[in-house]
Amino acid sequence: MTVVNAMKKMLLMLFLAPSLVFALGLSQRFLDYSGANEFTKDDWQLFYKTELETLNDTPNGKQHPWHNSATGHGGYFMPLATTKHEGATCRSLEVYNTVGHRSGKETFEYCKVNQVWRMANPWGNVVDTLTKRT
Repeated sequence: MTVVNAMKKMLLMLFLAPSLVFALGLSQRFLDYSGANEFTKDDWQLFYKTELETLNDTPNGKQHPWHNSATGHGGYFMPLATTKHEGATCRSLEVYNTVGHRSGKETFEYCKVNQVWRMANPWGNVVDTLTKRT
């Protein structure tokens, strides 16, 4: 490899790396803006419990709310669609949170692999096991 080619590859990597990090972080960044960065441990426990209940039991189009009366924080999960992808059940899930005067809504993709729900990244790869978050 010539020095020029090595420099081109390095410049390309320097250019693409921030874009990749940005794209990977987009799916979770809404939590910061929705006030979820102010969630307590109890808020997160209710959030994750409701997330799993919704993925397992809630029909498409029906909101499954959660609310922590101690903090006033809450929101809902709502499945938008259920599909099959390479043998796995996948669901699009709308997530809405509110903390004080801040709120945020985003849609995420989840797939159930080996009886465990996992969040998929924007490219459809499974990246996060929900049961390991508690």
